[in-house]
Amino acid sequence: MRFSLLLLLILATSISAPAQKKLKHSIDKNTGDTTFYTGEDRLYTQAGATKSIGEILKSSVYKSRNGFMLSLFIQTGRTSVFSLEQGDPAELRLEDGTIIPLRNLTDNSSRVSSMGYGCFSYAYYRLLSDDVERLKSSPVTFIRIHTSGGNMDYSLKEKFGDVIGEQLGKF
Repeated sequence: MRFSLLLLLILATSISAPAQKKLKHSIDKNTGDTTFYTGEDRLYTQAGATKSIGEILKSSVYKSRNGFMLSLFIQTGRTSVFSLEQGDPAELRLEDGTIIPLRNLTDNSSRVSSMGYGCFSYAYYRLLSDDVERLKSSPVTFIRIHTSGGNMDYSLKEKFGDVIGEQLGKF
């Protein structure tokens, strides 16, 4: 009887408890360090023409013992490849007018999509603790990424402005 009551109590609390999204993680084989990260969420979409994949910008956030990192996935319908070099800047403009300057952490060259038109690449930016707090408290309205092919500008719709802050809130 006690076992049945205990089992019923455990089952009832597990059903009524709010579901938490688990973060993905990876473990470095050399150091044993664990990095937790969110899935990619879309920040910006612009449809392309009939033979173009359009423009897409997605973000994900990583957290390790070294702090937070913002990853931006850039997909463009442009046919010319571009690169992002270490130190290249990006700016995130918040709704309150604040601009958060970021520096790219790695060298990356875009790749041509498997469909044969358009390119994609990733950019990685370290987030300082002040940046994290500002991103959690104010939506992003505009992102500018500096690349070898020129600036890539993204005006975010209101419904996507909170995405990065929500990703940071998962940690």
